[in-house]
Amino acid sequence: MMAIAGQESSQVELWDITSARKIISLPQSSSADTTDHPTKQKGLCMAVQAFIPYESAGHVNILSSYEDGSTLWWDVRKPGLPISSVKYHSESALSVAIDGSCNGGISGGADDKVVIFTLDHPKDFRGNGLESTVILAGCADAVCCWGLVAASIMWMDSSIY
Repeated sequence: MMAIAGQESSQVELWDITSARKIISLPQSSSADTTDHPTKQKGLCMAVQAFIPYESAGHVNILSSYEDGSTLWWDVRKPGLPISSVKYHSESALSVAIDGSCNGGISGGADDKVVIFTLDHPKDFRGNGLESTVILAGCADAVCCWGLVAASIMWMDSSIY
């Protein structure tokens, strides 16, 4: 499976790459009028990562980051609305990555922040579930996370670090 920014700018799509078939769009078009849906106000979907937390019993979850700096947590079993939403960045959230245990991750934004966050997997998937800490300053275009090790590609004053 592969998660990508959707045909509609604020949507996320989950695809089965072996059959080249779209499985679902988030938010699901039939669940709400997508022109009035809250994700429309967030702007372009800038980064997406699919993951399967142990607590989800094998069901795909997706984190999507948006132009307004917010990050949404989706459970594909409930495609109408995200199960959680936070705003880590004051400008566009450009990248997001989940660690291998699906207990946290890292986000980078155009506001010169790289944020490490934890995912709280409540049994009923309610509540905020996302907490963050700013660790670096610099515009992060790409982030990657391997357990306790995280990497970021960022630029400051036309230099890459």
